[in-house]
Amino acid sequence: MTDLFADKLIRLRTQKGLTQRDLASMAGVSWSQISKYESGKSKPRKKALWALEEALQCPGELSAFLDGDEISVKVPGELYEKMEEVAAEAGMTMDEYGSFFLARMIGWARDEMLGIRPPSIYTKEQVERGQSRMKPGEREEKARKRLQELKDGSDDESMIIDEIRQRQEFDGRISKKD
Repeated sequence: MTDLFADKLIRLRTQKGLTQRDLASMAGVSWSQISKYESGKSKPRKKALWALEEALQCPGELSAFLDGDEISVKVPGELYEKMEEVAAEAGMTMDEYGSFFLARMIGWARDEMLGIRPPSIYTKEQVERGQSRMKPGEREEKARKRLQELKDGSDDESMIIDEIRQRQEFDGRISKKD
């Protein structure tokens, strides 16, 4: 199983061009501790976590990955209540709805970046900046693949919905398809 915290820490550190020793020095922890965090053998306590986020200039980013194999995201209470209502209306658990919602938001954001849908999550400038980082022809190729996934139902959102339906059939929340 992938340790998301370790992966995120490595990614942030390498994006900044830092060695483990550099990060350790900046965060005020030992190099061996950074090595343990990145190998998934250990997780930082709050003060060390905050020091890492400060050193990497990413406040709150590592905290979301601290559980290791799951991402925890803070959701304002009012929004969570609306999500609970929608999940109940759809006959989904919050876990099921959360998985679908996250996949849908990622898909929507990807669609905006690929020019498949107009910007609503990102600004026009953010989309243009993201597209400018792509290699020539990359956006068009990714957009073509994405549209094909949507057409044949192999996109993440469709597969998650299919898995949720199978789970609901299995535990009797909905009847099996005829």
